[in-house]
Amino acid sequence: VLALPYTYVMNADAPTLQLTNYNAKDLEAYMVFWMIKASQGYIVVIPDYPGFGDSHGQCFIPYIESEPMVRTTYDFLQASQVALNQNYFSRKNSLIVTGYSLGGYVAASFARELETNPDYTYPVDLLFVGGTPFRVKQISELVHASDVLGTPCLLPYAIWGCKKNGYPGLKREDILNEPYA
Repeated sequence: VLALPYTYVMNADAPTLQLTNYNAKDLEAYMVFWMIKASQGYIVVIPDYPGFGDSHGQCFIPYIESEPMVRTTYDFLQASQVALNQNYFSRKNSLIVTGYSLGGYVAASFARELETNPDYTYPVDLLFVGGTPFRVKQISELVHASDVLGTPCLLPYAIWGCKKNGYPGLKREDILNEPYA
């Protein structure tokens, strides 16, 4: 099971850091759920987002950009396979991909890439996602059509992520009209 987490912005919320100095009452619900599934025999892989956990401060999360998120998720999946093999575990020839919020967006993008790119060798047996965020273009279209911005935290973060990860010339004014710009 590849379980991609919800949208988090605090480094302490990264899955690996939730398991460091483990305290059950501080775990997020999805971590508890997947720990239960792991205890039932599933191999559960929960990656940190780029820029969180061990990579904190080394990069910035490519928020809502599917290509770098798919690439890093695939790299993570391959690394987890090596770790499993070194510990004498093996996976079935199928994969369940799941995620919520940003994790849902990445899970859907990742599953599509696995199914359409012949270079990837993991068949997706089941995909389930929820609460996926929009792309910046879709968000900006909603903003242009509305008098109020329904997601005040998501849009600035998405714009910042796009500027950091490949669109340094992007200007807020290109996306937002006053008074939002």
